[in-house]
Amino acid sequence: MKSILAYADKQSLFPGQEIEFKVSSENIKEYDLKIVRLKEPSVGEGEDYPEYNPIEMETDLPKKMEGRKQETPFGSYGIVEKEGLFGNVTESSILGFNTHIFPTLIKEENSTVFQISNQDGKHNYKLSINNEGFELSNDDSQDIQKFDVGLKSNRWYYIDVEFDLKNNQGIFKLQAINEKVRIKEKEVSKEFKFKISSNNILDFNTLVLAADLDKTNSKKYFPRDCFNGKIDVFNVWTDVRKNKIITLDGAANDMADQELIDIIDGNNAKLVNFPTRAVTGIEWDGNTTNFVVDPRSYAAVHFHEDDLYDSDWETDFTLKVPDTWESGVYAAYLRSEDDDREFYVPFMLRASKGKEKKCVFLVSTATYAAYANMNLRVTAQFNELIHGRLTVTDYTDWYMINYPELGLSNYDIHRDGSVVFYSSMKRPVTNFRPTGRLYKMCMDLLIIAYLERSGIEYDVIADEDVHREGYESLKPYNTVITSSHPEYYSANMLDSLDKLVNNSGRLMYLGGNGFFWVTGYHEEYPGIVEVRRNGQFFAWSSYDCGEPFLSFTKEQGGTWGSAGRPPEQLAGVGFILQGFDKCEGYRRSEASYDDRVKFIFEGIDDEIIGDFGILQGGAAGYEMDVYNEANGSPQHALVIASSEDHSNLYEMLEVKVESYLDFHTPIDKARIRSDIVFFETPSGGAVFSVGSIAWAGSFSVNNYDNNIKKLTDNVLHRFVDSELFKFPEAE
Repeated sequence: MKSILAYADKQSLFPGQEIEFKVSSENIKEYDLKIVRLKEPSVGEGEDYPEYNPIEMETDLPKKMEGRKQETPFGSYGIVEKEGLFGNVTESSILGFNTHIFPTLIKEENSTVFQISNQDGKHNYKLSINNEGFELSNDDSQDIQKFDVGLKSNRWYYIDVEFDLKNNQGIFKLQAINEKVRIKEKEVSKEFKFKISSNNILDFNTLVLAADLDKTNSKKYFPRDCFNGKIDVFNVWTDVRKNKIITLDGAANDMADQELIDIIDGNNAKLVNFPTRAVTGIEWDGNTTNFVVDPRSYAAVHFHEDDLYDSDWETDFTLKVPDTWESGVYAAYLRSEDDDREFYVPFMLRASKGKEKKCVFLVSTATYAAYANMNLRVTAQFNELIHGRLTVTDYTDWYMINYPELGLSNYDIHRDGSVVFYSSMKRPVTNFRPTGRLYKMCMDLLIIAYLERSGIEYDVIADEDVHREGYESLKPYNTVITSSHPEYYSANMLDSLDKLVNNSGRLMYLGGNGFFWVTGYHEEYPGIVEVRRNGQFFAWSSYDCGEPFLSFTKEQGGTWGSAGRPPEQLAGVGFILQGFDKCEGYRRSEASYDDRVKFIFEGIDDEIIGDFGILQGGAAGYEMDVYNEANGSPQHALVIASSEDHSNLYEMLEVKVESYLDFHTPIDKARIRSDIVFFETPSGGAVFSVGSIAWAGSFSVNNYDNNIKKLTDNVLHRFVDSELFKFPEAE
């Protein structure tokens, strides 16, 4: 298969800073390189669609690049490397290893539980599992000892491997552990003896957990035969008294740390590719689901063969952004002319300090990360049902299927059936692009296209910027515009928007299903998010396995509503249901004629607005929000319009966020809607919310001459005006 894949070391930067791009091309010798500014997406043809016209920027970069394939070391593992790792061990010693393991995927092929090796990896011992039991192999499987046992997945086992170096023999001990779980079955307890072929263990300097590590490349190690499952506290011991010389204890440090602490002598294990932490271990008895309360119960680490944080490719070219470039959305554009293969690597350019405009567009990079390389859209059996049409794909969609090393999204499931908690942007992301279907970035570029025609100057900023810097990143602006789908939000991001509107700032929420899932950013590793959903709905529940708290932040996962911060408190509306077939328009309410919102409808006489759009024919649809006073929508807020006449697919696929919706009984059609809401804040700020992902799809209709464009213009121009809004008096 021919392909171009690429990613960058960061998602946003300031003028004058550098961004590195990493590229891999398979069966493509040469590709064209451009840096472009994106002001609209390429999502269709016709008079109602924006004309796709990326602006090529002048740089010192070469126009053509030589292609090369780069390999991705994917699959998680832990590694300790130290000269004299087993320094206390002598030729007359017994060297032992013991731990508890919880296999989650047992295959015909070997999966390595642990490996010890010398400097170059040519001499090693490794213990593996397969569907027949355990194998202990020496020196790249030249000498294999097989221990046939009836292993079961999702069961705890105690294993102990003893090397008697004096007598060149060993003992492998196995015991099924059931006393900590409510599984009533016959326990396994077995012991096997084996011969040791050599005493080169004394020269070993590497201990690897959950993988057989290929060390032939001195710059990059490649894991293979990865173990799928949990490993609890791992001990290395010597002599008959079992004197511990290494104890890797997952309860000994912060669960966000990417290392396992050796509590004996500081021989810590580095964790690679983010195996899952804050997961239930051998000590867990179900009395708490909070690892902060009882870290000992969550000392295990869950490794997966398909874990990935960073593709770890070499840099192919580096761009130093000129100081003269304006804030906006840019991309490295790579294209093979002969093979018609292309790839975009977008990035956000912020405004230089002191040169900010009044208005900023907040790009939902946290949501992009959560959906990064989502296989579900292509592979799920119900796609056609929920969309009411056939699934349309292109070659970039199939990259995800053909290249498992691209990693997974927070909407996918690991090969062992466990939930994906971490998702990263430090890898090629096939659905982070200005082309394809109208969703995520393509919808957000429709907002950019609108801003270009609004007459208002604007900057852009990324979610991660707001998370890292807090309110200070938004303080220069009086108006913040959201993306079409700002679904994933950290506490810092919510706090920042709250502070903005409480300090006379203005928020334009031009999307749907926003501010919904509790999202964690890692404070040391950029570009990765953590999401753990609650058990209220969705197949990806973390509550089913007793692991609902985020390892990065110690927060309970789930919705912000379940955490006491429903989106209605910020935006006046909250997510209520979804449907993906036909979008509709809005009917103005009686409240739309209130003097408080007279400015919004200036020059608009239509009773129905947005009954058109390039996303399924209307401004209201896909995922929708409604006003709900019970969840915190301000009492003084005005619902100025509501959508109507949505199809029964919305009814069938409602998400039970609110108790009054019942999947099993017919729903009042009036409840299947999106609400447009406006309200003022006591500080003189204001909030305008449209409650629909599809809103931006209406801007370009009739060459941007329509009531959705006009209404949004009215709001934006008033919002950037420094005149304070008057807070309505209590009745």
